[in-house]
Amino acid sequence: MLGYFDGLGLDMHMAIDISTTVGTYVMGAVLREVQEHNSETYMEQTLAELTEAEREKVIGEFTERVRATGRYPHLTELMSAGYDPDAAETRDSRFEFGLDCLLDGIAARIGGQPPSTGDG
Repeated sequence: MLGYFDGLGLDMHMAIDISTTVGTYVMGAVLREVQEHNSETYMEQTLAELTEAEREKVIGEFTERVRATGRYPHLTELMSAGYDPDAAETRDSRFEFGLDCLLDGIAARIGGQPPSTGDG
């Protein structure tokens, strides 16, 4: 992996720090995805024997309890909008966004290429 940094004029410590940082980001993203998958499986199993009406009732009651506390206005706003920040269909784009941000920061730190345009 350190060979990727040849010709960039980086000292060994910087190359190792960059390599470790990228590896840590990737590992964290993988762990998060495993957690999301486990949560989905748990919810599917928990709600599996309920009718659609019963599922909607359970989810509605949970949402109302969260909303009633008044402690989580941003979360209740997401719930009201029907937005799932852990949606399976956005996992790749969320990973790519985070990686782009990380790589842009590394490029800025080492005086490399200009930051990306976000086109992923």
